[in-house]
Amino acid sequence: MSMVVFASLGRRNSLGIFYKLCRHGHVIDGLKFYPEINKIGQNVDLVTCNELVSVLCKKGKPRQAELFVEHMVRMKLTPDITTFNCIINSFAEKGDSLGVLSIYDKMVQQLIRPNKYTYHGLLRGLCSGGNLDEAKKVFAALHSAPSAVDRITYNILLQGICSSGNLEDALKFCDDMVEKNIFPDTHTYTFLIAGFCQKGSVVPAIILFQKMMEKALFPSNVAYNCLIQTLIKDGQLKAASFLFWEIMKKDNLAPDSTVFNTMVDGYAGCGEIEKAEKFVSLMKKKGFTPANKHVTDAALD
Repeated sequence: MSMVVFASLGRRNSLGIFYKLCRHGHVIDGLKFYPEINKIGQNVDLVTCNELVSVLCKKGKPRQAELFVEHMVRMKLTPDITTFNCIINSFAEKGDSLGVLSIYDKMVQQLIRPNKYTYHGLLRGLCSGGNLDEAKKVFAALHSAPSAVDRITYNILLQGICSSGNLEDALKFCDDMVEKNIFPDTHTYTFLIAGFCQKGSVVPAIILFQKMMEKALFPSNVAYNCLIQTLIKDGQLKAASFLFWEIMKKDNLAPDSTVFNTMVDGYAGCGEIEKAEKFVSLMKKKGFTPANKHVTDAALD
């Protein structure tokens, strides 16, 4: 599009096109359009810039969004909390702890006060990036800002602790959570159950599962799937089968292909081929591909 056409569009139309390009995910076209808007003496506002930052982040391009923020500052446009939180969350999704810390530092330098959503993204990025010690330091510092600490804050760090395998620390952290009158939810128990299952500790996982049910917290698909796989590996096929059919009764839950294949392998390994074949048939009806070729071939005979 030529400069003449740009100029003829007028401020309202040209900015409108720029906004639509960004809104519909045409980031490259939007970025090409942006300097042309400036050349004809038009300036975009903070809302429009934030829209472009948001699109870049949704496209998984937080580094480009960070560079665009530097351009905003040169244009005398001050990024706000929305700008920074968006980029922090995008880096967090990538597990880029350095990127998260970099943006957080810039935010502080701009004298923008972080809110709880900032800390959610910061902790998530540090934990997923393997920087658990730094995440714990950030969390400890939040006690001076109690409004920034909620159940989500606790759950993010709890998931990081569980993933590290330090389950004793995770349980203590959960106790601290209750002492602060922040009570566990489905996510809390799911992280703990998954952590114990990952270590093959089926008894603590079952105890947590039972506590979850006693508190009228309905287990998630992840909790069921983790527990079923761990029970099978522990040789407890009957218990695993019971849980499997409990999931099948629920409208909002469904075993995934990994659980189906684990059930097939479990029965096949015990010599119960007929039951394994039934699971293969059920798998196919659900649109899953059985991994155990021997049982699959037997089911076809």
